[in-house]
Amino acid sequence: MDRLLTSPSGPPRRMAELDLLRCLAILMVVTLHAAAPLLSDPSLLGTPAWYFCLLLDPFSRTGVPLFFMLSGFLILRDSRTLQVGPFYRRRLPRLVVPLVLWNLIYALADSWGTHRPFSLLEYLGSLLDRGCYYHIWFIYLLVGLYLLAPFLKRIVDHASGREVLVLIGIILLPTTLLPLLEGLSPIPVRPIPAMLEGLTGYFLLGWLLGSQPPRPTLRPLIYLGGVLGWAWDVWANWACASPAGVPLPSASGYRLSHYLCAAALFVWLRARYERRPVPAAPLWARLSPLVFGVYWAHPLILAGTARLTGTDWTPGQCLLLQLPATLLLSLLAAWLLSRTPVLRRILM
Repeated sequence: MDRLLTSPSGPPRRMAELDLLRCLAILMVVTLHAAAPLLSDPSLLGTPAWYFCLLLDPFSRTGVPLFFMLSGFLILRDSRTLQVGPFYRRRLPRLVVPLVLWNLIYALADSWGTHRPFSLLEYLGSLLDRGCYYHIWFIYLLVGLYLLAPFLKRIVDHASGREVLVLIGIILLPTTLLPLLEGLSPIPVRPIPAMLEGLTGYFLLGWLLGSQPPRPTLRPLIYLGGVLGWAWDVWANWACASPAGVPLPSASGYRLSHYLCAAALFVWLRARYERRPVPAAPLWARLSPLVFGVYWAHPLILAGTARLTGTDWTPGQCLLLQLPATLLLSLLAAWLLSRTPVLRRILM
């Protein structure tokens, strides 16, 4: 996965802003998984910890979209992506082998934690149904995007930026835009079924914003869209929360607000480095290769750090311990895996 951060032509060159974006994205993902249980707990409604998680939630949900955008930008600008067979042989094993093994690790961990015997049939059923744990769905979708990538590459190579934007709109129409309209309508609005997985829009958006950066005059509008998307989700989550339950309508990755927030962060960081090009920062360059390992391991470690908190701790105190502890221990686990060549190849 680290090799995605090099230039596709000429000598390999680390791209500092992409190192930073990857590190920021994994921070968001871990934050989301640490804070979401507090936000969704109706017994905490109205407490300082709940409001803190409410304000944090739209930001943290931007992590996975940023991963999709980074992959789209880097894969769709690489001429080697056009070679279907070599691309599949090069890319797919790096996802599928860890996918099979980490599913097994999580299935065994669940069996041990629940004191149930391991069932090979249950494991295979979960393996073929988006995974054995809540975060693994992302890898399944990434496999699908990799399968599409050579054909999306042919499209973007022969389309203008405006045409790619129209294609993104078509992809989002049944999964993002029409559901938004339906929420404002007294009748169902579902005239068009999903033609392509809606999150494919992030893949194309990453390529579009990275390869054809918006004009400086448009960037303030994109940043404003990100702020409005964040405010929109804060309001939606707050308005729907009650002592009976906290449904979190902004949890869906298809929401337009997530696209706005992800686009704003992506453009802002790219613009920052465009104005002041710098060599790859040693810290981000060292951490970036560990991100994939952190993604795989952090839910196991998050479950472990939850046992470190006392029964008399406040939810805020639990979060302040769990989040940094999970990040540091996940980084350590990823670093240890990276130091063993065999484990690095099959688990990262």
